[in-house]
Order: sequence, then C-alpha cells, then structure tokens
Amino acid sequence: MNNFSEIANFIWSVADLIRDVFKRGKYQDVILPFTVLRRIDSVLAPT
Repeated sequence: MNNFSEIANFIWSVADLIRDVFKRGKYQDVILPFTVLRRIDSVLAPT
C-alpha cells in the first residue's frame, strides 16, 4: 500500500505543478499525451 501512496502523491504533485498553467478541465489534454510519451520512453529505454 505504501507504493500506491507514493504514486498517488506523485500524481497530485504533477497536478499541483500544472494547476496554474492549464485550466482544470484541460488536464486530460495534457496528462494523457505525457503518459503515452513516458510509456514509449520506458519501452525504448533498453535500445
């Protein structure tokens, strides 16, 4: 459960960072593309 709390805290910290830059209703327009980019980065890391 500790790992879950760390992940949740990280996600909230990212939301705090973008709070002043993006409107609340537009978070999904930002977070989804960055999630996809991070996933691609993780998959390509060994190459």
